[in-house]
Amino acid sequence: MDDKELASLYKRHYAEMLNHARTLLYDEEESRDVVAEVFAAIAHEDTVIHTATERTFLLRCVKNRCINIINRMNTRQRVSRLFTMRTLEEGDEDEGENAERLKLFMEQWLSKRAIDILHMRFVEGMKYQEIAESLHISEAAVYKYLSQSLTTIRQHFKAK
Repeated sequence: MDDKELASLYKRHYAEMLNHARTLLYDEEESRDVVAEVFAAIAHEDTVIHTATERTFLLRCVKNRCINIINRMNTRQRVSRLFTMRTLEEGDEDEGENAERLKLFMEQWLSKRAIDILHMRFVEGMKYQEIAESLHISEAAVYKYLSQSLTTIRQHFKAK
């Protein structure tokens, strides 16, 4: 891929790729780095990208790099990254206040089981299979609880 094609690809997809990385990482600088790494890899490896699938391909590359970053974090970092919903405007807000806001929100809007599953996954670092066995539910149910709970939490704190 030549420089002109790469620049065109960058202009068309950069904003969406950055937004996708922010959603997964909650870190502006690291999100920018991920997107830059994707474009650097494309340029370096001389990757051929088909126009019909370029958006999907680029978003998947961003997602995979973000997942690699998250997987390298220890459990404490994951919980902190996931649950600390600071925005640039809230930069002076104490982390303890964020944790308290999250706790109150969870108690009000999430079921006891959902809270237990979040705790088992992110605080205790248990795997889906371990949680499922412990609670006598399927792994799919664990995934569903986590997915729905995290979506609810993200939507609430993004609206603030």
